[in-house]
Amino acid sequence: NLMFLGPTGLGKTFLSNCIAKKLLESGKTVLYQTAPVMLDNIISARFDKDQSSSFVDNLLNVDLLIIDDLGTEKISNWALEKLYTIIENRNENRLPIIITTRFDKQGLIERFSQSQDEQLVDAIISKLYQMCYGVTLKSMKKELV
Repeated sequence: NLMFLGPTGLGKTFLSNCIAKKLLESGKTVLYQTAPVMLDNIISARFDKDQSSSFVDNLLNVDLLIIDDLGTEKISNWALEKLYTIIENRNENRLPIIITTRFDKQGLIERFSQSQDEQLVDAIISKLYQMCYGVTLKSMKKELV
């Protein structure tokens, strides 16, 4: 499991998609979703049992799940619970996940705290930091004088 952290424009999404491409070439299944789109899809599928079951099953069972831009979404308690279920299930079943985010640990806590469920926020962030190897990307630009 990987978590790519760093400001916008440093290649977090590119790196995760390079990994996805290699896995796809070897016959593995990969699902890439930006966090806001994934949560919107979960919410919209909530009212269609067949669609909901199929979409969530894909998130839980695909060989590699990539969640891009975690922390950019506004998240309800219900969506936060679904995110926890996905992360916990993948961890229990030893299925890899790649997370990209521009937020550090404290930034994610602040972003998710709008849900008003501090224990669940702490559980998600703790689980991610426990199960993922963190890679922080930094800009290598030097200013010209």
